[in-house]
Amino acid sequence: MNNIPNQTVSYINFINSTRDYKLSQSCMSFDFIEEQVLQTVMISWCANTHLTVTDVISTSMKGVSQSTVHRRLRSLRKMSMITHAVDEIDTRIKYVYPTRHCIEYFNTLAACFNHSVTALI
Repeated sequence: MNNIPNQTVSYINFINSTRDYKLSQSCMSFDFIEEQVLQTVMISWCANTHLTVTDVISTSMKGVSQSTVHRRLRSLRKMSMITHAVDEIDTRIKYVYPTRHCIEYFNTLAACFNHSVTALI
């Protein structure tokens, strides 16, 4: 048997759990860029900071064109994973927030993570 550290086994269990969950949810199919955008939005939301569309485009994916990230934002909005709110003072500024659906998705990923960690205990 391989001498694999517990942290590695835990992470591999997490990957397997999330893969199984994602495969069971046919409507929840995100590409790599969409996953990165969702993570950026959730990190900002959990930190209680306002994230603009421009912020998402500039921080989500280094080396990916602005138009590609913007298309992914539109795609995630159509999937009801994110929503926009217009700034009250400057209507040109749009803030990006996760929807209830997005938060539930991350809660499920967190449950997969917790399961993978407790499986080692």
